Amino acid sequence: MKVKVNVWQMGFDNIKAYMLRDSSGTACKERGYVLVENSEGWEEEVWNLLNWSCWNYNEKGDAVKPEDVHSSLDHCNADIIVQIDGTSLYKAAQFSGFKDFHTLEDAVADMKKHPYELWPLAETPREYTRYRTHGTNVFGSNDGETWHIIN
Repeated sequence: MKVKVNVWQMGFDNIKAYMLRDSSGTACKERGYVLVENSEGWEEEVWNLLNWSCWNYNEKGDAVKPEDVHSSLDHCNADIIVQIDGTSLYKAAQFSGFKDFHTLEDAVADMKKHPYELWPLAETPREYTRYRTHGTNVFGSNDGETWHIIN
């Protein structure tokens, strides 16, 4: 029998925070759910399903979303938290494997300790930013004329 696994994604909600790796600029967003068999290793199955755009192609070469994925994500990294619906066990993706927590808040707090593993969220406004070779982060207009140092 398949179970519903809720999915959240951690990431930066502004580019400046991302450039500076300022974890106060991160957010946790609900990203739908995935249906999987409740068996050992279910969290790895969820992670693989959420990366469907990396492996699930039709004969034309188009990425095809699996029918058990009811999430806006088409790929993920060490930026997701998953939970079998109705349980109090939250699993936060790590660089390798998952770490267990008893609340969503605890999982979020732990992920904020690792800002170098997070990316901007899909809905984050994209100002034009770059890292200069001498170590200065800057952002500016898309015309490249107006630059502001951000560190």
